[in-house]
Amino acid sequence: MAVDPTAEGVLTATGLSYLERCSHAPLRFVRRDRAQPALGEAFFEVPTIEGLARRVYRGFAARFREGCPRARGGRCAPRCSSSCARRVYTIAASDDEAMPEALHAFLVLGFDHGRGVLSLAAQDARIAQAEAFHTLAVNESEKARQFVRFSELSTGAFFSLYAPKANVLPLVAGHFARRMEGERFLLADPLHHVAVLFSEGRLVVGPLTSEEVAKLSRPHELSSVERSVRALWKRFYDALALPGRGRHERGYDLRAHFMPKRIADGLIELDPGTDEGFEARAWEDAVAAGAHAAGTGALADAAAEREKGASGLPGSALKFLEERARG
Repeated sequence: MAVDPTAEGVLTATGLSYLERCSHAPLRFVRRDRAQPALGEAFFEVPTIEGLARRVYRGFAARFREGCPRARGGRCAPRCSSSCARRVYTIAASDDEAMPEALHAFLVLGFDHGRGVLSLAAQDARIAQAEAFHTLAVNESEKARQFVRFSELSTGAFFSLYAPKANVLPLVAGHFARRMEGERFLLADPLHHVAVLFSEGRLVVGPLTSEEVAKLSRPHELSSVERSVRALWKRFYDALALPGRGRHERGYDLRAHFMPKRIADGLIELDPGTDEGFEARAWEDAVAAGAHAAGTGALADAAAEREKGASGLPGSALKFLEERARG
């Protein structure tokens, strides 16, 4: 079966194969964009049906709850909510072409064994692979929560460009919405062409076109407050840095081990291009001139503008960034 490389796509195909009473053994799930049948094979392209996908997932979550020590009265414990079943979405975040088949096996054996499917990794290579995809997505989600850096643009919106190794922005979107409640932000993944938009308490996750990715990757005009905050943050980071961790010093290897280069290159505090740039001088000049109160006022003015109400969520990510808050 050729399916969309998403959790909904695999859930739909799994549900359809069950409704059609297909034997699971001869079925092979592949990404729709990489389908290449072998000799004697024929692929059936399965459309994604949201309603059927939700129905299959609810049944899968209910099966996992059976025998769970934390479940009470057939319901999950608070802040748990079928956490094992959510592996469906962490597994689906993988970019590997084997993801659909591994997730399909996880679903089928999960319906058969319930929570016991987690112990089958040593016996079934597909389950072991699914667990590896899950671990990668969990690690990438944690890196996103730690290393995403938002910048306030001149329009009042916050923006960040972040490229994880798996499609995890939909998994961490709620985290940033809770942390930045009351703000207006766009978090874009140029690798997976996914954008997370948040405004007025409304969270939207949607696709990006290649043209939008190219334009979002270009430099954007920062707000005056953002330039000052960047300078302050860089000075704070440098003041706390341990000696011997510079790029050409011995301790750099340890630092790079915990902060991969693909992430470090996009961090504001490690950007060498602005170490002695306008931002640092602007902050120092403001303090030296006794204008710290004016800087505080600018922060208050920016907050007041946002409280007046931000514009809604347009269909285009570019329009979202370009539109200013109403006021």
